[in-house]
Amino acid sequence: MDAVVCSQSFHWMEPESTLAEVNRILKPGGVFATVDCDWPPVCHWQAEKAYTELFRKVLEIEETNLDVKNSFVRWNKEGHLANIRRSGVFTYAREIVFSNTEKCTSERLAELAKSQGGLQTILKKAPEMIEKDLVVFEKAVSATFGQDEFDIDFGYRMRIGVK
Repeated sequence: MDAVVCSQSFHWMEPESTLAEVNRILKPGGVFATVDCDWPPVCHWQAEKAYTELFRKVLEIEETNLDVKNSFVRWNKEGHLANIRRSGVFTYAREIVFSNTEKCTSERLAELAKSQGGLQTILKKAPEMIEKDLVVFEKAVSATFGQDEFDIDFGYRMRIGVK
């Protein structure tokens, strides 16, 4: 392969075996890239604060509820570049940061939050543990933006390795 791309997914993969497989299929000079969005997206401090509070609760539930905690393994995104370098597969590795501005609504921002893996797991396995916090988040986002369309900035981090 000339390129292998993991978009919003490398943190769900065991790094050592994944990079060994990438090495197996990647041509010399080929590129491995993993792209992750920084959360929350940049929009308004009140909405971002509400997001942070919601996901503080998500992390608390992930740590204390064994049914949720044992349902997945997630590797730290902050370790992606170090894992790429440590693999010994790549002759060059670095991180690139970029962003994209899009139009958004309160409803879309709430749905984006609900699409996050940790929150999805809790909604499937123990929804009663997060429902009240989710309502607080949705109300805060709606109070911040109302029905108006607004700009939202998605920040991304791409970690690349060249074989």
